[in-house]
Order: sequence, then structure tokens, then C-alpha cells
Amino acid sequence: MFHKVAIKPGRPILFAEFPKSSFVFGLPGNPVSSVVGMKFFVTPVLRELLGQSEESPIRCRLKNPIDKPEGLRCFYKARRLEDCSVEILPGQASFQIHSLLSADSWAVLPEEGSHMKAGAEVEVHEA
Repeated sequence: MFHKVAIKPGRPILFAEFPKSSFVFGLPGNPVSSVVGMKFFVTPVLRELLGQSEESPIRCRLKNPIDKPEGLRCFYKARRLEDCSVEILPGQASFQIHSLLSADSWAVLPEEGSHMKAGAEVEVHEA
């Protein structure tokens, strides 16, 4: 059905359907890429198959400005703050797992642009 998507981390994810309705996901090898693949691709399919409702993200404002790659939707490890802002944590590379310990959410930055200003509104999902 697809192989490779315009996201970071997790671009090389694969999703296939075999005869008789068997689904197969191929998750990337880096740990954070695999977590993103599970959270944002595998879990929604499982929820649908089980008849469960979709997760509902919230909207929060970025606490700090952040640079990002142009043309990719970015899933960044983050922490929600009391004022409903969200802080992008250091250590966003797909092999860096230490920031997962402090993360309570995922900030989803849109494909457009290579820089987001502090105060920009983003989608936030629970970790």
C-alpha cells in the first residue's frame, strides 16, 4: 500500500496487505522511528479493526522556536506545560532515546516551512 512517507523520524515505514486481508507493517530500525511508526500508523489501524474511536490530539503553542526540515511532517518528543504550551525536548535524532524518559507527548509539526516560531500552534498527542 505504501513504502516511505514524508515524515521525520520514521520515513522508511512500510504497509502492505496480502490476500485474504492480512496486514503487514515494516517498522524502521531506529528506536524512535519505530515508536513513531507504532504510535501513528500501527495503533490507528488496530483501533479501527477493534472498533475503537480515534485518538483526539489537542492544540498547544510552542514554548520555544524550532527548526525543522522543509517538506516533512515531524513528530518530536515533547513535554506539555501547565499553561497548555508544549516544549520540544533536546535529542530529537531517531537513535536518541534518553528524551523519551522526559516526554509525555508528541508535538506534530506540519510539512510546510523550515522554522516554527515560539507561540505557533501545533497538534499534540499523548505519548
